[in-house]
Amino acid sequence: MSNLSISEMSLRDYFAAQAIQGILSNQLETKKLSELGLTNNDENELLSKYSYKIADAMIAEKTRTEQLNTEK
Repeated sequence: MSNLSISEMSLRDYFAAQAIQGILSNQLETKKLSELGLTNNDENELLSKYSYKIADAMIAEKTRTEQLNTEK
């Protein structure tokens, strides 16, 4: 694992961190994960991928909204 500092965090990384924090703080979501019977490694990989998918969707929406605002 590389030693990245917080100053090297991209907007995508920030959004993903916020998404995973929200998922892990939601007891219903963590219960759903535990019911899948995944190993810890598989669960971590799934959470990471899901968090970055959320981050990508947030960036896409942010870009779309900014484009709409500049067209006005």
